[in-house]
Amino acid sequence: MPDIFKYTDLTTYLKAVYKEMNQQAIYSYRTISTYFDINLGLLHGMFNGNNKITERFLPKFIEILELKGKKKEYFQQLVYISQAEMPKKLKKKLIKLLNVRPDKKVHI
Repeated sequence: MPDIFKYTDLTTYLKAVYKEMNQQAIYSYRTISTYFDINLGLLHGMFNGNNKITERFLPKFIEILELKGKKKEYFQQLVYISQAEMPKKLKKKLIKLLNVRPDKKVHI
């Protein structure tokens, strides 16, 4: 699996995860949609950033991605940030700012 800590954008991370899972024949959209018990199109939209990952599906994503500890917490924050009421341009600038920091630590 791709290192989640190298990503600041949920959609980019999920696309990388799916690409790796699909190449290794671990999961397909159909397999995951069956496990999640949702429409294939809705799931595809979640992986591509067109649909939000709701609180209902967040635990299922965490389980299927086998995230624990800090990785789980980081993923949850990526989900929340992706849904924040923030203009896309501002969000991109904030992500860029965080990536420029030499220590990558944020103090708020």
